[in-house]
Amino acid sequence: KVIVSSKSSENNLRKIGISSKFLPYPWPNFFPLKKKKQLVPKFLFFGNLAGLGSKSSILELFNNVYPLLKKEMGEGKFRINIAGSNFEKSFLKEIPLKKFPEVSFYGYVQKLETLFNKSMAIIFPGNIPVGNRCRLVTCMASGLPIVADESCKLGNPFLVDQQTAFLANSTKEFVRKMILCSENDNLRTTITRNAKKIYKDKYLPMSAGKVFEKFIYEQN
Repeated sequence: KVIVSSKSSENNLRKIGISSKFLPYPWPNFFPLKKKKQLVPKFLFFGNLAGLGSKSSILELFNNVYPLLKKEMGEGKFRINIAGSNFEKSFLKEIPLKKFPEVSFYGYVQKLETLFNKSMAIIFPGNIPVGNRCRLVTCMASGLPIVADESCKLGNPFLVDQQTAFLANSTKEFVRKMILCSENDNLRTTITRNAKKIYKDKYLPMSAGKVFEKFIYEQN
């Protein structure tokens, strides 16, 4: 039996006759958050900007999410920060950012915790469920709330709407979840706490390592 790091891979491999099992992989907690109350909610998108998942998110963000969010929240009532590598190979290079005054691009940021600490939540609006698993687990570990397209749960089955993340199946729903995250302090705190518990129980190296060891011994 093969171990896979994405839940959706189990079904894909089953179609070609390969038995597999999804197991959470060991992932370190890079940094704790030191967040302060925000008068203007700040959302963060980060990662390899040339990746397929990031390209999908960037297109959805600028073409659909941003205009609707600006309509619902108002001009200057929110901020979206973007950070990441491979700008030259990304769709972001073709976007005139001056037309989007609520958006700031930081390029590659070595100490990502500086942006995490300034952010109310992470956003993943793209509907291509690839290239986001490690980023999502990092957010769960650090205590940064996740607002994401529901396709992200294909790779991470522990993402459950309004339990461990804010998930959406349309642009309208995505914007609604961004606003809900920014306005409902109690729900945001509960979701963050639940997500951190999932990380500690499933992805913390000590926890995930024990599951791997048990699986390996069972195969012998």
